[in-house]
Amino acid sequence: MIDRWLYSVGLCVIVVFVSLNCSSKGEEGTHRMAGTVQMVGNEPFARLALQTDDGQSYYLQCDSMTTQTLRQNQGKRFTVVYRAIEDLPDGKQMTVLKADPVTQ
Repeated sequence: MIDRWLYSVGLCVIVVFVSLNCSSKGEEGTHRMAGTVQMVGNEPFARLALQTDDGQSYYLQCDSMTTQTLRQNQGKRFTVVYRAIEDLPDGKQMTVLKADPVTQ
């Protein structure tokens, strides 16, 4: 009876430890930035960008679902979670992991 109880407690501790360890890795090395979503450039070369309050603009590289959401919400404020900012010949680009609307 005690052996079964110890086994169950040990298994629970391992599951909790693994769950906490995996969930924290998703945020490691990420950054947040808020700004207004806009399209820059002319069609067919228009690109999504985030303009921050200090006037900086960053091209946004995101998955198709996030791209669609941001295109539909041009002119609105979003907070993006990103991993890196890359210097391109025509500006800076961030690789977006997640984008959330800013609520007042």
